[in-house]
Amino acid sequence: MGKGNRNKLQRAQAEYDNPEKYLTRVEKEKMKQDTTKGKIIAAVCIILVAAILLVLVLSALNSFGVFLRMSKVMKQEGGHYKVDEAMMSFFFNENIMSFYNQYGSYMSMLSVDFSKDLRTQQYGQDPQKYEKMFLGEFSGTWYDFFEQQTKDQVQMYLVYANAAYDMGIELTKEDKEEIKEVIKNLEDYMETLGAKYEDFYGEGVGKGVVKDCYEIVYLAQKFSEAKANEFRDALAKDDDDVEKYPSLHKEDFYTADVLKYQIKLDSKNFDTDAKYDEAVKSAKERAEKIAKATTPEEFFELIKADLVFIEEQKKAEEEAKKEQDTNNQVGPSVTPKAGDATEGATEKATEKPTTKPTEKPTEKPTEAPKIEDYRDTVEYTSDGGKLEDWLFGIVEEGTGKPAEKNDTLVDTATEKYTEKSTEKATEKPSAKASESATEKPTETSKPKEKEKTTVSVYFVERAMDLDYDLTRNLGYILTSDQATAEKILKEFKRGSMSADALKDLGDKYNDDLPEGSTITIGCDSIKQVNPGYFRDNNFGAIEDWLETDGRAKGDVSDVIKVEQKSGQTTTTYYAICYFEGFDKTVWYAQATNAVINERFEIWYKGTDGNGGILAEKPVTYKAKNLFVTNVPALLAQLNTSTTK
Repeated sequence: MGKGNRNKLQRAQAEYDNPEKYLTRVEKEKMKQDTTKGKIIAAVCIILVAAILLVLVLSALNSFGVFLRMSKVMKQEGGHYKVDEAMMSFFFNENIMSFYNQYGSYMSMLSVDFSKDLRTQQYGQDPQKYEKMFLGEFSGTWYDFFEQQTKDQVQMYLVYANAAYDMGIELTKEDKEEIKEVIKNLEDYMETLGAKYEDFYGEGVGKGVVKDCYEIVYLAQKFSEAKANEFRDALAKDDDDVEKYPSLHKEDFYTADVLKYQIKLDSKNFDTDAKYDEAVKSAKERAEKIAKATTPEEFFELIKADLVFIEEQKKAEEEAKKEQDTNNQVGPSVTPKAGDATEGATEKATEKPTTKPTEKPTEKPTEAPKIEDYRDTVEYTSDGGKLEDWLFGIVEEGTGKPAEKNDTLVDTATEKYTEKSTEKATEKPSAKASESATEKPTETSKPKEKEKTTVSVYFVERAMDLDYDLTRNLGYILTSDQATAEKILKEFKRGSMSADALKDLGDKYNDDLPEGSTITIGCDSIKQVNPGYFRDNNFGAIEDWLETDGRAKGDVSDVIKVEQKSGQTTTTYYAICYFEGFDKTVWYAQATNAVINERFEIWYKGTDGNGGILAEKPVTYKAKNLFVTNVPALLAQLNTSTTK
């Protein structure tokens, strides 16, 4: 190989090993630009990938509620517990669903549509609506209303939970197991709707959030019970406040029980004023006769006699009217019109009317009256009518004498009103009008003076006083499955027979019930029961058992069949009752609870008089936009599915 060729080969090898050394200036500049561009592209790609990864991570963290849980919304200064944004979201949406469960049947009376955004709906915008009746005054949207309710509620939970911590109150193993069961039931319910936690309570709310919320609620409840018992123990030693309470709140404690019967008359239902006046006179005389009764039973028998009198009088009037109508139909038709055959006209005249006077009405007969239908409890009022003034002696600046047991009162009240009546004009119709068969005669409206009279007669069963009936302590189980009720009763009678034992059996059998059946246990939630409680709540069969003469501590019922009627629907339950005995009088129990509530309120606001200051440890709240999830839509969907 020649020297020239070897040099070329060596140069080529050198360029291959170190190409940048042999590039021209232009080539070097171009190469530098290409390298910079590549680095930029690579850097951008790395940044984009990192950004995508970051977004995914942040989204995942947000969906798991990490950021919501890092954000403290409400905390009591110096307190042990706090509520984060995720927990607040749970409480907020749970509050909406609780509201719906409580007032769902009154939706037509409330100006709220849960299928729409709550922020766009004004609370109480329509003055004809019933929000104020149920919920009180408020200014703002329905979203504002629920937010304020939630803030107040959660603040109370926090104060109570922290007070529980200070008192050394902790959740027991049983409490934690019960919370697990509550959450499981919630998850089962959501599964039936095909929903998840975030559907109900907002993005970021999961099982852990719900658990934390329930733990605070349970602690608050345990403290509330402990504090109430503390107040109760104090009142057992010194009950002056309880004794004084009714006299300071008469409208809440003083009542009278009366039997009331009314005869109502309207002058428009009588042909002449004379007949109306005669009917009013008769009503007064009959009321005075009823007022001579000396016992409730006699009063009721006189009422029944008067009802029979009214019915017979009504039938007599109907028969007389039918007879008059028949005579009017037969009499004038005997004279034939010009051109008619006399025989045919006479035949028509003697035809019987098409309606049969003796035909029985198709409507159902009215039920026999019961004495309960005429009972009424009249509450104390300082500005009532004649009845209240008479019952409570509130006349002439309190100098009147209150009505006593078995006293009677007859009261006649008259109300005048104007009724517009339509009468045919007296002038003759024009020729043109007479030619038209379809044209109506001219009519004029003339107001008529009418009046209504109500004659009332009252019999005092219980004079104005406190309610001295005794409350009853009761343990009971209510289930829709008869076979389960019978099993529980047999096992209960073989055991220790106590309210706690009954509750334990209810818990034991609740999980084994047929689908759609449930057990309600009253041993804990309702122990002290006022007379009439179950009858007032449409469980009359239980009340009948309680009212049986000789009812004594330790009595156990058989399985009681209870039919609860609501409108056209009747639901059947089966009850087992354990009577724990009589307790305090109704008024004393109510006054005790009222005083305890007052002391709770004083304590909650700042001090209970014993140095327990809360005002120095205020609850702070960072305003956040609480979540509005699709709970409203779920509720609307659920409501639609249940009404079909």
